[in-house]
Amino acid sequence: MEDFVRFLNQKYLEQIVTPQLVEAPAKNDEYNIGQLVAFMYRYAKGYIKKALEESTILT
Repeated sequence: MEDFVRFLNQKYLEQIVTPQLVEAPAKNDEYNIGQLVAFMYRYAKGYIKKALEESTILT
């Protein structure tokens, strides 16, 4: 019985340690690129505001 439990644990732990890589469809790639562009826009907008806070340029 102990051998069977050891066998099951080994099979279960092997699946946890080496997860299978699942490739996402191309549609998700387009969505991810769009999301990253939106994040970059938000970051740049905030960064520019912070950089110009103490400048003499009026915005």
